[in-house]
Amino acid sequence: MHIVLASMLIAAVLFTAAGSPVSAISSPRPTIAIAVVAGPEINGLKAVAPLWEKETGIHVDLIEFPFATLYQKEVSALQTRETSFDMLMINNPWLPKLASTRELAELDSALGYRRSQSIPKILYEMGMWPPPMGPVPPGAAGTSRLYAVSFVGNVQFFAYRKDLIPTPPRTWNDVLANARRLTNPSKDLYGFVIRGKKPFALTDFMSVLASFGGSLVNDKWQPAIDSPAARQAANLFMELKKLSPPGTEAYDAADRARDLATGRAAQGLTWPAEVTGFIENPQISKVNGKMAYEAPPRGTGASAPLLGNWMLGIPEFSQHKETALRFVEWLTSERIQATYTRAGGVPVNRIAMLDPGLNKRFPYLKAMAGSLDSPGATWWPRTPEFFAIMQMVGTHISAMVSGLESVDQALQTSADEIRSHLREVGYYK
Repeated sequence: MHIVLASMLIAAVLFTAAGSPVSAISSPRPTIAIAVVAGPEINGLKAVAPLWEKETGIHVDLIEFPFATLYQKEVSALQTRETSFDMLMINNPWLPKLASTRELAELDSALGYRRSQSIPKILYEMGMWPPPMGPVPPGAAGTSRLYAVSFVGNVQFFAYRKDLIPTPPRTWNDVLANARRLTNPSKDLYGFVIRGKKPFALTDFMSVLASFGGSLVNDKWQPAIDSPAARQAANLFMELKKLSPPGTEAYDAADRARDLATGRAAQGLTWPAEVTGFIENPQISKVNGKMAYEAPPRGTGASAPLLGNWMLGIPEFSQHKETALRFVEWLTSERIQATYTRAGGVPVNRIAMLDPGLNKRFPYLKAMAGSLDSPGATWWPRTPEFFAIMQMVGTHISAMVSGLESVDQALQTSADEIRSHLREVGYYK
């Protein structure tokens, strides 16, 4: 709990992204507190928070929790109307549960949040509830409202060795052809690398699946993971697994990134933190200057990068909602996003992603912009049942990658378990 000094008024003037005064905020306290994840996801936030304090006189208190406990802490805080936090850092799959409690403030209709044309539309859509597209959970119908704003624009993209692959691979068939041509176990060189660890193999598979027009569920919440499109995607995924280094069935994200960074693997899906931490890290990488980054390849449909962004939401019972909202607008502004990105933050503002100077230092940024603008960009099913679905399907995709289940077994069993679970929780009879 924070001590509120009721007699204290903030004399400093708040500023907008452009540096001009905003309307006065009534009786703000000198501190706004944010529940955040402990990890590299908040490097940029830590770097710019002192700038906000310098400009406004308002301190930002970042209260860190391990990833494994942050979600439950936020659920509990909303259920009990705990007043320790003015903002919550929300991983995008958590929003359906947190927004469905109706204890997050509506940012647009109630607080007047001003959307930026420089932030990709899909990042706003991720923060809306009920979901503005795709299946809507039972009981969640109604007008979609904005409950959280992305500030970590985490999204998948594709990495490849441009010295070995001079033409950017545009389709998964291009990727497969490159992988077959380059794989040479005698030289410890492999054409692709996957993340196969249970249940996270699903994160790589999701991009391939969606690019072939597949999905985990359809608009009526019936399982779609056993569709012909899913089988086509899974068969291609397994061909790429054969051209990956031995043992990738146990690979997590860091293992995949390390093989790309050391030159052992020539192609793979990746995320911003893997590029900065491994692939372009001069202390680890053997491929500096040899890598190129693009939006993920197409299947029979559009490129389908998976979104993994983090957002900021404001509890309805916060006494400093207007101050918190101004901080969100300030943080995601063009002016601050450049500083935020240079400090290791993953931007959400397209102006920062396309800045030539920033791209010279962070060569993946333009690929990020391409991924976020892809019409096939995909997200996890927007439901509080996400965790159960990911665990079910991810377990069987990992078993498929390990050779413990066939493609048909993995997809059919996944479909059966999704159907059984969603029926049990009342999604249908």
